[in-house]
Amino acid sequence: MLETANATLIPYQDYVKLSDNSWVNTMARITSSTSIYNHDIGYQLLLNLRNDACIRVGALGNFCFRKGFYIYSGSARRHMDARLARHQLREKPRRWHVDYLTTHPDCELIASRRSPSDECTLNQQTKGDIVAPKFGASDCRNGCGSHLLYVGRTKPTGW
Repeated sequence: MLETANATLIPYQDYVKLSDNSWVNTMARITSSTSIYNHDIGYQLLLNLRNDACIRVGALGNFCFRKGFYIYSGSARRHMDARLARHQLREKPRRWHVDYLTTHPDCELIASRRSPSDECTLNQQTKGDIVAPKFGASDCRNGCGSHLLYVGRTKPTGW
């Protein structure tokens, strides 16, 4: 069980108990392209890969990732706490591309940050190299190419 400020995540399950004792399905799909809520909808994860690694990323295939720091841009139009808590789990069903990285033994989630901007806007404002085309962006209509960017061997400033 993983405790955060607002959520308790139970490994191997798709539900999170929030601080108000309500349960949320972390796998629920959001079908609306616009949020009716006035809150953060985008987030970024700072990941550190301690060694070079070739990893199979689901149907995308095999990619060789260089040792160093990566920034992943994602969105959670609802239940942001549950989504971020899920990303912290080392053992979980691999449902999203980022799960293949966050469950790798050489990958460490260093930090996360929220934003009122969507994942594409955050990604396009981030400087870095694409090492896995379509990673987290297989349905992206904004031309991002990938929502995972390699940002180098040193921790980026501002994190």
